[in-house]
Amino acid sequence: MEKQAEVMTRSMELTVASLEALEHILLRLNAGDFEETLYLMDDVVSGFYQMEQSLQVFMAGLPDSQIEGSLGQVRNRIAYVVSAYEQGIHEQVIDGISNGLLPDFKQLNIELEAAFKPYLVS
Repeated sequence: MEKQAEVMTRSMELTVASLEALEHILLRLNAGDFEETLYLMDDVVSGFYQMEQSLQVFMAGLPDSQIEGSLGQVRNRIAYVVSAYEQGIHEQVIDGISNGLLPDFKQLNIELEAAFKPYLVS
């Protein structure tokens, strides 16, 4: 359970870091720095993928968890935002992050905290 607790803690930390990164990306996009945000968005995508893979190991054992649904929402929003980046459609990138990806990551963070809290409180 110690390894699972570490994965849980790191997943929550990664979600918070991703939220901060997405907020920074929005600031840079609104300032017109589209190209500058590509690398940071790549970090968000990579971090999410790693977190999703790590969580798959024990997620089925969590009672009444909505995490899987939240992960799917974030995955779909990432695909939308990445597609908009690839097409160079700045407005869709901004809209996809501000009205989709950012709220979905916030919901994922809430779900992780709710599901993991009983296992991490000592």
